[in-house]
Amino acid sequence: MRGMDKMTRRAVSRAGVLLISAGLVGLMLYAFAYERVIYLGMRLWWIVWFIWIVIAAWRIVKFVRIEIPAANKERAAEAEFNKWLPKRKK
Repeated sequence: MRGMDKMTRRAVSRAGVLLISAGLVGLMLYAFAYERVIYLGMRLWWIVWFIWIVIAAWRIVKFVRIEIPAANKERAAEAEFNKWLPKRKK
């Protein structure tokens, strides 16, 4: 992760958190279904879990495809503007 910029590291971190938390919740749902816990083992929770994963993945994709390029473009424009400003003497 050393070669990545800050925004890419943030996107990878978000994806990792999603995968770990979704895996743990999935294991819990499986355990509840296996043990036949009435309300916690319902199939409805699997649907809610899947919808949660899809929404979280969509937010990560949106961050990578829209927000990171916009931030890079803004950073480049700011660097272009700042190159003409006076620098501090050493």
